[in-house]
Amino acid sequence: MILMIEIEYYRSSVCAADDYINCEHTIQMPDDAILEDLIQFVTHTNYGHYSFIPYTGGKAFWSLESDNGVLAVVCDDRERIAYPNFDRKKPLNEIRITKIYGKRISEFPT
Repeated sequence: MILMIEIEYYRSSVCAADDYINCEHTIQMPDDAILEDLIQFVTHTNYGHYSFIPYTGGKAFWSLESDNGVLAVVCDDRERIAYPNFDRKKPLNEIRITKIYGKRISEFPT
């Protein structure tokens, strides 16, 4: 039996048209998943017109803030990713997160 980690995900809206599709989602990851697996899931997952990280031109930055600190900062180009607080290979079951909020920020960390 594979154990799963469940994480609630919600993000800020990017425009008025986004408001009708933007809602909370439950992410399920295997118990042996690492932080990088989660961030790849968030940056590449779409449900119809809803994107966990919406593309708004390749210059929008998103802080993925959890109930245990900032997990990553990603660009909507899906190429630039920074891990300010945790090693990208850290197991999710050691970080112990249950919620993530995607929030737009003004610049990518250096």
